[in-house]
Amino acid sequence: GMEGLSAGTVAAMTAAAAAIAAVIKVVSDLGKLTLEVAAQVDEYLSQSAITGVPTAMLQAWDYAAPLIDVDAETIKGAMVKITKAMGDSSDKFDELGVSITNADGSLRSAEDVFYDVIDSLNEMAPGAERDAAAMELMGKSAQELNPLINAGSDALRKYGEEAMATGYILDEEQIQKLGEVDDAYQKLQLQKKHQLSKKH
Repeated sequence: GMEGLSAGTVAAMTAAAAAIAAVIKVVSDLGKLTLEVAAQVDEYLSQSAITGVPTAMLQAWDYAAPLIDVDAETIKGAMVKITKAMGDSSDKFDELGVSITNADGSLRSAEDVFYDVIDSLNEMAPGAERDAAAMELMGKSAQELNPLINAGSDALRKYGEEAMATGYILDEEQIQKLGEVDDAYQKLQLQKKHQLSKKH
C-alpha cells in the first residue's frame, strides 16, 4: 500500500508516527509524575493530620531541608516531639523562656512554639547543655537539628517564603485534588489485587 506514495509523503508519515509516539511517551511520563506527586501529597495530608502542621509548611520544610543541611523528616519528627512535650507541660519550656500558652490560657500553635524553641536554643552556646535541652524537647535526633539551631528560625521562614514565591508549594485546592487522585489510584490497585487473588 505504501508503493504508490511519494518519498515525501512517506517521510511525512514517518515523522508523524514518531511525533505521535513521542506524545504518547510524554503523556505516559506525565501520568507517572502525577501519581508520584499525588503519593507525596497524600503523605503531606497524613503528616499534617498527625502533627497539626499545615501542608504548606510541610512543603516549605522539604524545600528548606537540603539548604540548611537538616533532613526534613528530622524537622517533622522534632515537631511531633514538641507537640507531645506541650501536652505534657514540660518545665523545659519555662527554662528556655518559651511560653506554650496564649494570654487566654489556650495552647499556642506547635509551629510557633517550635520556632521559639529553635531561637532560644540558638541563643545558647553550642555544647552539651544545649544538646541536652534540645534532646529533652525534641528527642534523640535533636543533635541533627544543630545546623537549623545555628541558623535560627528565620532561615526556615526565609526559605518558606522562597518556596512560595517560586511555586514550589501547592495550594490547598491542588493538595485536595491530588489527594483524591492518590486515593483513586490506591482503590484501583486494591481492586486489581483482589481480582488477581480471585483468579488464583
